[in-house]
Amino acid sequence: MQDYDSNGYGGLSYNNPFKPDANSSSLSSSSPVLFADDPWKASNKVNPLLADFDDHDVNTDTLTQKDNPEINSELKASNVLLGVNVPDAYIDVYAQCSPRQESVSLEKVLTVIGLSGLTNEVQEKIMSLIIAPDMKYVTRNEFNACLALVACGQKNMDVSLETVLRHKNDLPIPSIPNIDEIRRAKLHKDNLSSNSTQHNQSIEEQQYHVIHQEEQNTMNQWLSDLDHVSVTLALEKEGFLFKHVNYELESQKLKSKVLRRFSDFWWLWEVLLKRYPFRMIPGLPPKKLGGRTSVFEERRRKGLSRFINTVVQHPTIGCDEVVVAFLSHSSEINSWKRTYNPSLDEEFVRKAHPIGRINRLIPMDLDDRIARMKRRLAVSIQNYERMCFIMNQTSRLKAALGTDCIRYSVTLNSASEVNKDCWVPDCQGCSQMAYGYENISKSLQQAGALFA
Repeated sequence: MQDYDSNGYGGLSYNNPFKPDANSSSLSSSSPVLFADDPWKASNKVNPLLADFDDHDVNTDTLTQKDNPEINSELKASNVLLGVNVPDAYIDVYAQCSPRQESVSLEKVLTVIGLSGLTNEVQEKIMSLIIAPDMKYVTRNEFNACLALVACGQKNMDVSLETVLRHKNDLPIPSIPNIDEIRRAKLHKDNLSSNSTQHNQSIEEQQYHVIHQEEQNTMNQWLSDLDHVSVTLALEKEGFLFKHVNYELESQKLKSKVLRRFSDFWWLWEVLLKRYPFRMIPGLPPKKLGGRTSVFEERRRKGLSRFINTVVQHPTIGCDEVVVAFLSHSSEINSWKRTYNPSLDEEFVRKAHPIGRINRLIPMDLDDRIARMKRRLAVSIQNYERMCFIMNQTSRLKAALGTDCIRYSVTLNSASEVNKDCWVPDCQGCSQMAYGYENISKSLQQAGALFA
């Protein structure tokens, strides 16, 4: 039989893994491989963001990227001084940079770094730590970090975000000489911009007034050169089987007198519609076959006169070659059409217009004018409708008054006939009264004709 030793296992030796070794000074030195990566084992690695809350006595001056490879990925210019009360000097420099919406432009940040007096190498390092690609401005926390890095460079300290973090409770004060130049440069730039804007506006106003004066002179000249065309009916009708009416047109400006038919007016109207599709061409009186009375002919003549005078008084259409030929060609207009055959292309195809000059003619207060016009438009429409209604009522009352005058005259005529047959022989009173009734009746008939 085997002898058991004092441990109760005889000659067999058994190493208890949970029994500490006598030569070991700690439990961890005798731990098996199973507990090699003990998560509760003390570590010298300390998160710099939680250094103030760590119970271990760790020398943070020895922290480097080698000791903590994650430090650069966690520490940024935007959070290195987050929640830290910076010195008053930082606040003064921030105020001198005229921030907008808690941000400072890159131009002013670069100006502050340039005024610090640091070497180009240190300045480039600070810019690489603060300014990211495609960045247009920096926040207030990033600007404070920039000032802290500048102060570190001026104090011959390590220029890094880790240094700023270690001294966040006693931040060094940066020295930025001539910091007022930033504000003065901004004011000078604003003054130059304002003066340039005012100068440009003054030039534009002068150009506008000059062009407006030229256009006003042109308008006055156009008003003085307005043509007037008289349209009268020719004495004799032409045509062998179907008689037609000719109209005699006499132009004061062209010193011409021509004969034109209604079909010639219709041709001119169609040509102008094609040559000027974007302009308002007046209409012609309607056509009518048969039953042409003197009243119809007179109304048509007035309509043709209104049409041709509206055309010749237009500043653009009145100078058209077709209109001039229509008023000055002595023979029939068909002969001129066969000879010249005018183009029917619209005006912007036939000739070029000075678009730049037209744009300069647009008044600078156009929007204000349109707004005022819109405010007046509704009231103007209401007033126009009221005037039309009142004139319509007046016209009806006038027609009714004319009818009443005629009725009254008929009644007076009847009364005069009765007074002529008097029972008194040779009565002078009744005859004189009948004579007065007849005169009043004639006057009322004339008044009724005027009112009708």
